Amino acid sequence: NDNQRNPIDDSHLIVSIIDGLTSTVPHKADPKMEQILKHVKQVLPKIVCYLNIDKKMPSYQQIVSSACLRFISKLIQHGHIMDSLKDSSIFSAHLKRGQSLQYSSPR
Repeated sequence: NDNQRNPIDDSHLIVSIIDGLTSTVPHKADPKMEQILKHVKQVLPKIVCYLNIDKKMPSYQQIVSSACLRFISKLIQHGHIMDSLKDSSIFSAHLKRGQSLQYSSPR
């Protein structure tokens, strides 16, 4: 999508789509949602791609990165992502200088 001559940014549209996908992430215990989960997992590489693009060419207030990280964290929260992706490095890589990653483990 070449936006060199487009004065309007697509970031808000991308964020709306990612937030819509985030709301469709099913709980792991729900067997009726297996087909949706299959499609959600197929979208994950594109989400990571948007995350990397937003790191190189940041959107306003990095809203695309925030939406991508919300999507990934919801997949982690519901247990859909492998253990190798659960490390916090994907989140800490997107912190600004001077911020720290504070989280608590689930009880």
